[in-house]
Amino acid sequence: MGCIVKNQVKKPVCVLLRDQFSIRLWSPPVLEELVSPCCKVTMVMDHLERYPRTKAFRLGRDASLVFTEPNAGGQSVVSEALSMEYMHQLFGAVDVVTEMQIEYWSPNWKKVDYLCTIQSARVAVSVTRAMKFRRRDPFTESDAKALLRKKLYGLVVAKSGVSAAQRYAKSILHIWCQTKLIADKIAACYQAIVAELDIEDNVILMATVTQEEGIFSNDVQLVQTSI
Repeated sequence: MGCIVKNQVKKPVCVLLRDQFSIRLWSPPVLEELVSPCCKVTMVMDHLERYPRTKAFRLGRDASLVFTEPNAGGQSVVSEALSMEYMHQLFGAVDVVTEMQIEYWSPNWKKVDYLCTIQSARVAVSVTRAMKFRRRDPFTESDAKALLRKKLYGLVVAKSGVSAAQRYAKSILHIWCQTKLIADKIAACYQAIVAELDIEDNVILMATVTQEEGIFSNDVQLVQTSI
């Protein structure tokens, strides 16, 4: 089995400037892995920072669909919608299929949060938040392992049960992290969980560090839809 942690450096590999926010890449981009026929399990790390002039994130059409259409429940619609917008701004992701529009062989099957297309490659994305409700509480290695075990297992199961018409090769686990320390803890232990679950390829973990508390508290005022 091969796992790759793209080189983590003290300075960003590059900074991408978008109209509402900047993206600091702490690892080389993974676009090549996403569009290739097969890739090793890979983890990358980046950082989102909203510009002061951006009062709320304006969502494009696909991210707005994630925000407005029904999902399987839970208080995570803001993080999921912003994940889709992030994938659009970073990779040009389009043509979203929202959670309840994805077909599985059983309605009670494990689900991903959305499907999208990146340069003609169909990709499944599961979104999670690595956080503590009280910031002073430590996010431990046990917390990191429990989160990864649950979410990576769900990715594997979801892929095995998706309908033939919506099959995909690559899966992304998009992890919003409250701090760089949390992202580092995830990077330190993810390979052990990948080995435990016997995941061999075609999974990419993206740890995005951000100070946007609304992502973690599901504050709907953080976003504006376009539909």
